[in-house]
Amino acid sequence: MLRAIKIENTFVFKTNNSFIDIPPCTEFLIFDDEFNKEIPQNSLPEEIKWIIFGNSFNQLLDVNVLPKKLEKIEFGENFNQPIMKNVIPNSNIWMITIGKNFSQTIENIPDLGYFIVDKDNPNMEYFLKNNPQNHCIEYRKNYKTWWEKKINSFYYN
Repeated sequence: MLRAIKIENTFVFKTNNSFIDIPPCTEFLIFDDEFNKEIPQNSLPEEIKWIIFGNSFNQLLDVNVLPKKLEKIEFGENFNQPIMKNVIPNSNIWMITIGKNFSQTIENIPDLGYFIVDKDNPNMEYFLKNNPQNHCIEYRKNYKTWWEKKINSFYYN
């Protein structure tokens, strides 16, 4: 069974709001560092549990873009869009990672296990002061190296 797919910048959406060739059983979706396209509502398979956006992704996400069964989402270092209420599904999500250039608001952060912020993020203080749910905030000193190790452990374990 296929568990992971990497989406490259050349990927095209169908006009009926569904991705081409993403099997419904896919659990792990990686967008490459060049991908920076809008993702239509209801176009990702509902079984996806983990999404990693590459460093170029900087598109506003709408409600019903992210799958309801999503557990972990990681934004690359250049993502800098506000995350509006109900964009991140509340049901299963337990980890959100943002990169060093994020300086927007996140409305109604779900109850998380981890909220990971790049250590070089100049807005780190904001997240400490505006964390009413007292999420476990973790800082990654070398996010890219950590990310590469995470991907390798997923594929080879």
